[in-house]
Amino acid sequence: IDRYLKDHSYKYSVVKGAEFRASQEALKQKHQLLFQREREENWTLLENLTDENVDHLRNKGLLSQSNPQGFLHLMFVNIIRGFGASTHNKGQNLYWGQLVLRRDVAGLEYLEWKHDLNADGAVGESVPHLFARPNSPENCPVQDYKKYAEKRPGDMLHDYDPLYLSPRHMYSVWDQVWYSRKSLTTAKIGNMLKVILRQ
Repeated sequence: IDRYLKDHSYKYSVVKGAEFRASQEALKQKHQLLFQREREENWTLLENLTDENVDHLRNKGLLSQSNPQGFLHLMFVNIIRGFGASTHNKGQNLYWGQLVLRRDVAGLEYLEWKHDLNADGAVGESVPHLFARPNSPENCPVQDYKKYAEKRPGDMLHDYDPLYLSPRHMYSVWDQVWYSRKSLTTAKIGNMLKVILRQ
């Protein structure tokens, strides 16, 4: 529109002119709102993946225990599906200690998510659990968690260490450690979301 008006000798700029400041601000706010809504929809899509969707992603090799990037995707999907998008979509730092391995009274292992590492957990507070699947170890989030712990550097298993670590540039399937001590950036976590949704 601004270009059209310039071509027709209009003397004010709709994009930069002070006369249109209110319109420019309204456009900027609308853009931010739509961007935020699209982001939330993407996280919700990932949170609501079905078992069939996950099987499809496994068959394509996108979710896998056989390489570092596929393993990051697998852990990412397990956590979002198990504990909700609110664990990731606020842009806060994610720590290893937020994912806690526990055992119920019957001895069944499960994972629990702690939103706040400093909180002890209120009595009666409802915390979602991601239970082990002993009858299906290849689709068991607890087994994935344990193997991911094994593939991390041994000194990167403390509560305030990053949850997602960057894959080492050179790796072999026989290597004990697949990940560096460097945290995966927020941009790369966002890129994981895009890659998974694209597939």
